[in-house]
Amino acid sequence: MKITFSDFLQTVSENEGRVLRTVKGNATFRVKRSGVGMRFILNNGNERSGTPEGIQKYLDVFNKTGMLRTSGYPQILRHRSYVPAVIMLWRDRQQADVPLIEEEMIETDMDAEFSTPEGRRMLRTHLRRERSRQLVDKAKRLFRANNDKRLFCEVCLFDFGPTYGEPDFIEAHHRIPLRDCQPGHKTKTSDLAMVCANCHRMLHRGNPWPTVEELKQRPGVRALARR
Repeated sequence: MKITFSDFLQTVSENEGRVLRTVKGNATFRVKRSGVGMRFILNNGNERSGTPEGIQKYLDVFNKTGMLRTSGYPQILRHRSYVPAVIMLWRDRQQADVPLIEEEMIETDMDAEFSTPEGRRMLRTHLRRERSRQLVDKAKRLFRANNDKRLFCEVCLFDFGPTYGEPDFIEAHHRIPLRDCQPGHKTKTSDLAMVCANCHRMLHRGNPWPTVEELKQRPGVRALARR
């Protein structure tokens, strides 16, 4: 997955004016287009410019290493707290599920027999952060013990047991994103939340990602939980 400068500019345009967080989440800022470049507006009101040449250096590092942590970028690069955060927005959008039917297709393409080749075998290599199966199993057992032997989504309260006959199915969400953890970080069972697949996907969207408690408070989710 490689990002181009045009991708970066498009991401800036889509998030212009929004309050964003740095990759570590310890500072906020806003971005706006400025000519062929952009400006980073810090939470103290100061502004810093980003030139195409300067931004491209970050993109080259990311495209080569996939690194988003500030420590992965040379000390000579400026704005290490802000550019990777925009790259992360682009990356998360690419990883999100693509709708099965685009709105434009509904309006302009009504070919019920449309087809496209699929199934070609491909080899891909990527880095993946280590996860503990034992920790997840223990967190699920603890959750059952505290909730009348049930597993259900902590956000919308959905229970796979009554609906699908799968009382043992649930996903575990890391309340502290693994991307923010240093090597050797120890995760506790209390750091995991039990969530359904839909809520889990929503917990990994946006910048910063919403917390379990924040997602719970969205009107649509609250309506689901009352059913």
